[in-house]
Amino acid sequence: MDDRALAMLAEDNMIRAAFCWARAAEGGFVREEGAVVLTSVSAPMRPFNQIIVREPIEDGAALLTGVRDHFSGGGRFRLRVREEVGLAPDLVAAAGLVRRGGIPSMALESPARQESGGVDVMPVRDKRTLLDHVRLVADAFDWDPGDLTTVFTPALLSDPAWLGWVGYISGEPVCTSHLFVDGDTAGIYWVATAEQHRGRGFGAVITRSAVDEAARRGCCMVGLQASPLGKPVYERMGFGVVSEYATYESG
Repeated sequence: MDDRALAMLAEDNMIRAAFCWARAAEGGFVREEGAVVLTSVSAPMRPFNQIIVREPIEDGAALLTGVRDHFSGGGRFRLRVREEVGLAPDLVAAAGLVRRGGIPSMALESPARQESGGVDVMPVRDKRTLLDHVRLVADAFDWDPGDLTTVFTPALLSDPAWLGWVGYISGEPVCTSHLFVDGDTAGIYWVATAEQHRGRGFGAVITRSAVDEAARRGCCMVGLQASPLGKPVYERMGFGVVSEYATYESG
């Protein structure tokens, strides 16, 4: 597949994953109208209160007005759009949004099972391992774990499309990731390593657990969005950049 095809598959998966989180969350809300997708939750975390614009739209002003109306209670949110789609800078400025930089969308076509080791990787199957997952992600993204527990609720444990892992060393949770499977595509989300254990390859180990599951399920591709810290790790694993997201945030 070419980069555009991979980028669109990765975006489809990202949207379905966002729907999964919102539907499991307290106060979750989802809306999909044409090329615009909106999800929101009660917790004040922008990645779960977001708008994704998939294709060029005729009335950008109406879109941004609608977004502002939805979050009129002062909720913080972000807007994401692939660079090749774009939004007029004057409209973004008029809506009071600030650009925060780009986020690479990466994909690995035809994932193969890979060797992993160094930590004891356990699937997230109960409230204890789910709480370990929440704490690691919250710490990595500087969030309140209590807020994140309202999004990553036990309802996720019964969703067959959602799978999570936590890596342990001598019983201490040190790294985590989760996977969302939608048909024959998969997306890796919320890869996190405890600060005191970073730089030891554990992020790659826990990401391989997700890649391995995608391969086991016969997925044609697996996508993710990379942080500056994670991008070189994923490149060494065979992922390539297929698109770039412009990200705008409310004040």
